[in-house]
Amino acid sequence: MLLTASSRPNRGVRFIHADGKESFQTYPMLLARARRILTGMRQAGIKPRQGVILQIEEMDFHFASFWACVLGGMIPVTVAIPSSYKQKDGVVAKLYHTWKLLGGAPILTNAHLVDSIASLEPTLEMHGLKILSVEELAGHEEASELYDAQPNDPFFYQLTSGSTGVPKCIQETHRGVIAHIHASQQFCRYSENEVTLNWLPFDHVVPILTVHLKDVYLGYEQIHVKPDVILSNPGTWLELIEKHRVTLTWAPNFGFKRVADFLGKNPDKTFDLSSVKFFMNAGEQVTGPVVQEFLRAVQTFGVNETAMQPAFGMAEACTCMTYTNDFSMACSPRRFSKHSLGATLEEVRDGKEPAAEFVDLGAPVPGVAIRITNAKNEVMPERVIGRFQIKGAVVTPGYLHNPRANEEAFVGDGWFNTGDLGFILDGHLFLTGREKEMIIIRGAKFYCYEIEDLVNSIREVEPTFAAACSSADAKTGTEMLSIFFVAKPGSNPLQISRAIRERVTTAFGISPGVVLPLARNQFLKTTSGKIQRTQMKQNLEQGGYTEILQSLQNSHRSDGQAPETDTEKKVAEIWSEVLGDIQFGANTSIFEVGGDSLKASQIISRVREQFSVSLPLPTIFEEARTISGMARWIEKLQRSTVLDDAPQLKSISRGKELPASFGQEQLWILDQMEPGTSLYNICRTVELFGKLDLDVLEQSLNDIVARHDIFRTNLRFDRDLQQVVAPHAKVDLPILDLTGSPQEYRRTLALGTAEIEARIPFQLATGRLFRAKLLRLNPKEHLLVLTFHQTVIDGWSVDIVLRELQEIYSAHASGKPSQLPALKLQYADFAAWQREALSPKTVEEQVAFWKKQLSGSMPSLKLAGSQPKKFATSKARVETLLLSPELTAQLREFNRRENSTLFMTLLAAYNLLLAQCSKQNEFFVGAPKNNRSTPDLEKMAGFFVNTLVLRNKLAPETSFAELVSQIRANSMKAFSNADVPFQKVVQAMRTTGNPSFFQVWFGAIDCLQPFQMGEVKAVPHFVSPGTAQFDLAVFISEQKDTVTCLFEYRTDLFSSDAIGALMTQFEKLVRQSVSHQDKSLLKSS
Repeated sequence: MLLTASSRPNRGVRFIHADGKESFQTYPMLLARARRILTGMRQAGIKPRQGVILQIEEMDFHFASFWACVLGGMIPVTVAIPSSYKQKDGVVAKLYHTWKLLGGAPILTNAHLVDSIASLEPTLEMHGLKILSVEELAGHEEASELYDAQPNDPFFYQLTSGSTGVPKCIQETHRGVIAHIHASQQFCRYSENEVTLNWLPFDHVVPILTVHLKDVYLGYEQIHVKPDVILSNPGTWLELIEKHRVTLTWAPNFGFKRVADFLGKNPDKTFDLSSVKFFMNAGEQVTGPVVQEFLRAVQTFGVNETAMQPAFGMAEACTCMTYTNDFSMACSPRRFSKHSLGATLEEVRDGKEPAAEFVDLGAPVPGVAIRITNAKNEVMPERVIGRFQIKGAVVTPGYLHNPRANEEAFVGDGWFNTGDLGFILDGHLFLTGREKEMIIIRGAKFYCYEIEDLVNSIREVEPTFAAACSSADAKTGTEMLSIFFVAKPGSNPLQISRAIRERVTTAFGISPGVVLPLARNQFLKTTSGKIQRTQMKQNLEQGGYTEILQSLQNSHRSDGQAPETDTEKKVAEIWSEVLGDIQFGANTSIFEVGGDSLKASQIISRVREQFSVSLPLPTIFEEARTISGMARWIEKLQRSTVLDDAPQLKSISRGKELPASFGQEQLWILDQMEPGTSLYNICRTVELFGKLDLDVLEQSLNDIVARHDIFRTNLRFDRDLQQVVAPHAKVDLPILDLTGSPQEYRRTLALGTAEIEARIPFQLATGRLFRAKLLRLNPKEHLLVLTFHQTVIDGWSVDIVLRELQEIYSAHASGKPSQLPALKLQYADFAAWQREALSPKTVEEQVAFWKKQLSGSMPSLKLAGSQPKKFATSKARVETLLLSPELTAQLREFNRRENSTLFMTLLAAYNLLLAQCSKQNEFFVGAPKNNRSTPDLEKMAGFFVNTLVLRNKLAPETSFAELVSQIRANSMKAFSNADVPFQKVVQAMRTTGNPSFFQVWFGAIDCLQPFQMGEVKAVPHFVSPGTAQFDLAVFISEQKDTVTCLFEYRTDLFSSDAIGALMTQFEKLVRQSVSHQDKSLLKSS
């Protein structure tokens, strides 16, 4: 300061005040006022190395008081000024906790605030509170003696955001501040004549250190604007840049969004912004959409895209430590496959694969080292997400009087853990979010900003006023997604809440537990605009928003939306159990909240259990798709019908013979007809990334086998087919070490080994019907191969196995017992109950339905591209089609609008594909039906699938929406007659001389969603056994933001090129169908 005041006497600080007026203070003027205030402070008894709190509204007095402290060896700390000292909000709490932390530090403030601050002394018991008016202090003579500061002395204190009101106090040293200034000047190549502009408040570290202190040190001109001036009119920022030929300016990401929105509403505005070298974007997560929107908005104003400067910094490292100085929209953000987020990141170039976008934050400045580690602080390679850590002279010596925080942050050898997650690529930093703000719901990971970006895209939401976090659900004890937002004035918060719920459910496949509209002053942000998610989460969990939630419920009720009758309330509870604990209106459609036919079946089983009525499945797609409609149906059934006295599902004695289920019996017969086949093998691989505990993995698999009798079961024939359950069975986990092979071949070898495992047949009578094998590719990458015979598992059960593996491994890895409750019933109980519950009357009625449904001749399906069936074998291959996130979102929106499900909509597209490729308008398609008809069966592993035959006839003039409606009706009829085992239908139809049914299949398989096992990332995959039961089968699997379609085909009937053409045609049909739903695609083809 002394050097700059003497060498650059005409330069200084320009202030733009709240009323828009400007004032200018040269550096000599600033120094003189600081000296006068220092004299007053000394006379007031303030000593060197004593903390001093600044509560100063006037910007010129703030800087003078700051420098008075520095020149006298006192340590200033700026605390945000609350809107009112009478309201004991988070800002007042922060002031109190800071005063207490600094041992009752004196407070410097403007004269008009003295009495307001003094009112805190009795209410907060701030005994001995010392408050000094800076106006009075400035009336003294200039101090001549200055403090001789040392490099490691604290320069100033900087407070963290303090989400709980108790901030951490960061010590910024002279050495660290000067190291930062030198490093940033060298890295960013600043000239001697820069002009900077800041409009963020002074309690943020960037305005103080990166702007003011740097500019004083380097002798630059600087402009500081009251935040409200820009927030009320973002165009003023651009006007000031043009007027004063600003070269360096900055804002957090939200500031650039506000400018883009402003320019979008004012297209006639023009500015000359050609003077700007860098628009630094720092202070919160930098997101690609906002950066691109801003640059497009200002590109005609002389702004080159290289002027955008994404950066990362934090007060603990004297602000910015990485910068991107050559930004390009063509190269940033970078897109990475979402399937690789838990492993080595794979960059994607096309828009079809689901991708996560991250902005390049640049390389570190000289003198700063960065690294990425795992939870044990072991260094991770490039392209792997982990904890971001830094090292260098800029790093704080520690938090003041906070040994616990220091112990957590400093991990040894000078490395500081930032609390952020990220990865390094080509030496550049990419951040993925704060570690404590990662949203994990049922094992699926979401970044808060990707959900917030979606919410902010809704026109009626106030821009940058959306927050997403996970919070505890008191009812279930699990985590739920919570969303907070501010509605624009004049809009309807209730309607916006519904829109947010639908958009998020559609885009991410997860229903928010709470969507909470807040007033602008209730939406918590720091003074720099950073969203305080943690504080709002705590407020929610501690009941701080009870009145708002109650008001929301009353709004539902006044709008005729809230469930009112006892039946409606009980139905709403059932919906919450199946669909998630979210707020349902009485007229909410099941398809607005993520419902599908599988969840509909779960709801029906609970309705039967709760109300003792059997709700027909088709009604859920029609009159009973809402809570009120379902309640009316239930009440109607209660008045007119009584359930049959069906046997109850209960545990049976293990002292007698255990019959096989109908499904097991059918598969056993097929196995006897073709011994040694792998047709009925179910194989999944699970990629495991991270430090794997082999003993824990083996123990976890054994725990699963011990929980489920079915995995210790064989099938033996003695007069009847029986299940034989071994009391104990140990799973041995053989390990094949591939690390001796060249690294570039290991993955190919592993996948080949998995395919071999999938083809090894099972012996149903004697051998184990579940096996596991582990392949080691490197110390932190393994492939777990799980193979089952279909008699013991189905797709739903695969999900059960993987969920339990996640739960049990995570518990054991942390030294805790698993919290999974013991199973009350086993598969053998179901098999006995199934045979007892299926009455002769039901068999007779349902067989009659199928005879009528399948009567008449049906020509063989001949698809274009297929070869003649001369010597057909079962050899097969599988090709994968991934529907893009955009198309998946369109599908979900179509389903919501048309009261359809993913299965039915894609089945309609599949029917169109078959019609176009065969030139036939009628055919049979095989499909599965999961017959888990009671809640007790939903946690039970085993084979519950029954085969159905869906017959559809396509008229040329039928639109796609009409076809979906037709298929829905046909499917509902089939599902309602799915109790009779398929082999009984086959036997009945053979007596009519029509043994041929279907050659093609369409069905869902288990979810292939990645999950976390402790510190190990797990990514499951489908593995074909190399054989196929059908000529052509399509299996669909829905993930968070995409749909995987597996095309399994017999290789002697189709070439890979022919299947590739079919897949391309299928995707085209899906895309055309959801965008032209009223058009006849069959006729147009």
